[in-house]
Amino acid sequence: MPAIVPHQFSFSPNFLLFISFFSISGAKGPTVLVSGATGRTGVLVYRQLRDAGASPLALVRNVTKASALLDCGLCGVAQGIYEGDVTIPAGLPVAAFRGAEVLIVATASSTMSILANGSYPRAATPRLVDYEGTVNQVKLALQTGVKRVLYVSASGTSKPGGGLDMKGDPPGYVMMHHLEAEAYIMNAVLSVKGASFTIVKPTALLDSARGLAHLMVFHDDGPHPCPSSANGTYCETVSRDDVAEVLVVAATTRSKESANTRFGLSSDSNAPLPPAGTDWTALFAAAGDVVGGTHLRVGTSAELVSQLVV
Repeated sequence: MPAIVPHQFSFSPNFLLFISFFSISGAKGPTVLVSGATGRTGVLVYRQLRDAGASPLALVRNVTKASALLDCGLCGVAQGIYEGDVTIPAGLPVAAFRGAEVLIVATASSTMSILANGSYPRAATPRLVDYEGTVNQVKLALQTGVKRVLYVSASGTSKPGGGLDMKGDPPGYVMMHHLEAEAYIMNAVLSVKGASFTIVKPTALLDSARGLAHLMVFHDDGPHPCPSSANGTYCETVSRDDVAEVLVVAATTRSKESANTRFGLSSDSNAPLPPAGTDWTALFAAAGDVVGGTHLRVGTSAELVSQLVV
């Protein structure tokens, strides 16, 4: 996969203008289902969607946790909050998917869940959550008429077998299963007329506020030199809040530029922020084609994995 020079963008200065479009014009944003909405990234996506005037639905494992994090009142079906287990197809709430126009998959396994004996919990392995759980959601979404799928993956999936893959005993192969999920999404979505996907692959995630750093869009899996650095410093972190904003704009604007893109996302906190705000069209245009400038050849998921590995 050829390397692409990162593009820089500052996010958030004009986000209030984006929000006000819905409130002033009376336009209704799309109905977006966020799975993993009580996770550290998912909760930010849900809140930003709500603030932007979209109609967010949430798929969560625990309504009590949702009540504490999502400010959703009674947090029941009437409020758009659905309980379900993504690892069990029969446990997914079909009504949530039928009511959605867009699905944002923010579910993910976590190395923090590794048990004292070194293993992942049996019901929360990367294979179950990151691959099978994603397949279950995307399959149901497409069956119920959802035409837009967004997926939070991770930078580094094109180079499986690294440190994160080796976490756990036995190893969980987190990156490999994210890569398989990416391939499944592209294959399944491109097989449905009128459907599209956006796969965002952030570098290491920070719990800082959005809009404080230039975002870097890239297609190679690093390392990524900081544009602001003259001594080869690498930029390998990005705010979860910035990641959430990218997903929200891609989900709600229905831009052609963000459709069928797969790209990495990092940030440079030392680069000066331009005052003009964000050019969203340019951001997603920079995201480019799904395979580093090479058009994707639709095939089996295994064939797609072979195209994506470098």
